[in-house]
Amino acid sequence: MNGWRGLDRVDRVTLRVWRASNLVGWWLMGAVAYNGLMFLLSRTLLQKIAYGSVKGLPMISLVLVFGFSATTAGWIVGSRVYRWPGLVGLLTVLLPGGLLLLQLVANGSIAESAYSALFVVVPAVVAGLTSRVVWRRRPRALRAA
Repeated sequence: MNGWRGLDRVDRVTLRVWRASNLVGWWLMGAVAYNGLMFLLSRTLLQKIAYGSVKGLPMISLVLVFGFSATTAGWIVGSRVYRWPGLVGLLTVLLPGGLLLLQLVANGSIAESAYSALFVVVPAVVAGLTSRVVWRRRPRALRAA
């Protein structure tokens, strides 16, 4: 087979649909993993802070939760996506968090949205870089050129 020339129309459409569903599907799985981990871990941590079980630095603990969740989402995306892992990993965290930022800006709380932007942009960059690193470690046959 000589690339696209050796395929008939149905095969080309099937390949395009697979590529699109690969990007969207693994983006969705990464977003579910990120938001699920964020919800469970931060809720558990905040409950322990409220009941006094965790003393000391609760903000650093929340930053670690953000970092762990973003790294996990980036690992999921980077290990499975076929093409553009950095962009897909970045959007995995950025799109759901960006919706929250848009809501804060629409409500008029600019100071909160500027502060919250750090908690959206930094994990998004971490997820994008992690997915890129994991993707590069895959065999060359499993990556797009």
